[in-house]
Amino acid sequence: MRPSSAASLTYHMDLAVGPGTITGFITTNGDIGVLSTGDIIDWDLTLFDGAASLTIQPGTTAVSGSSLTATSTGLFFDFSGVSGAFFGFPTHPYLCFEDATGACSLHPSTISMNVPGGIGAIWADFSGNVEIASAVPIPAALPLFASGLVGLGLLGWRRKRKALSSQRDRVLRGALRWPRAGPTRRDQAAASTARLTDCGNAIGRKKVFGYR
Repeated sequence: MRPSSAASLTYHMDLAVGPGTITGFITTNGDIGVLSTGDIIDWDLTLFDGAASLTIQPGTTAVSGSSLTATSTGLFFDFSGVSGAFFGFPTHPYLCFEDATGACSLHPSTISMNVPGGIGAIWADFSGNVEIASAVPIPAALPLFASGLVGLGLLGWRRKRKALSSQRDRVLRGALRWPRAGPTRRDQAAASTARLTDCGNAIGRKKVFGYR
């Protein structure tokens, strides 16, 4: 069983074909090793032959044989194979990667393409196992940036929690120190009456017992 990845892989293509170019991307399902038709899940390629251009977007693609392989860093095609392998887009004016048998466009070991309104079929010769697209790298700082965002979120949450806790403590301390209400006017009048009564009793005792 060939190894696979849980996530898809996108490869950037930038190739020269005669007077023209092929630029864009191809996305696979993340499988590593020999690829088949079902492993190619998306693409957006622009063909330019020096006079006209054509953009190939998702439709039908075909992979035959075992010449198309993938690693975590690139897509490779073995142009020197003899198994009749090719990688092409048959629903469009053709773009084809083919091995030494020339099974796609009758031009062995080439990348060939034909753009409508352009100069006609063009191709470029290749040999051996060639990287035709390189993996789109994830910026090295992206994981650090993500972890930084998580850290800032936790820091903010802790500060907010600490602030709420401090506010609650201040409220509780304030409640414990809250001054009692002063005496009411009724209480003050009762106290004054009691003092007058005490004074009257003292004067009465002084008269009865004759002491000063």
